[in-house]
Amino acid sequence: MIERTYRVSDTVTEQFLRLPMALLANPKYNAMSLEAKFVYALLLDRLSLSQKNGWVNEDNEVYLIYTREEIANLLNITYKKAIGAFKELVDNKFGTPNPIPFRVVDAKIGLDVDVSIRCSGVYSYKITDPLL
Repeated sequence: MIERTYRVSDTVTEQFLRLPMALLANPKYNAMSLEAKFVYALLLDRLSLSQKNGWVNEDNEVYLIYTREEIANLLNITYKKAIGAFKELVDNKFGTPNPIPFRVVDAKIGLDVDVSIRCSGVYSYKITDPLL
């Protein structure tokens, strides 16, 4: 029998992403790209940070901001692939059975559009660099 003692310095201090196993193991997610799965994990991580920071409205909806450029740089993918991964999540057929409607508004560029998204949970999206 091997005995080992652990010190405080031995504990893992790295940050990890949570990627739901269902995205890998459930056949209904087979068509989803790996980029979109990692973007989902990054959004989930940012959602936890937003909750900790109290970015919640009166309806208890959590807000998060993650630009496509940040995602592209972090995942070392092209900006175009990041756009595709976000689009894949927004247009997904993997979440709720019925799309949830929401409005995207950007007064700076005159954008005011109603869209819908299928998701697991309650999310609010703020698109900071829309591609029109």
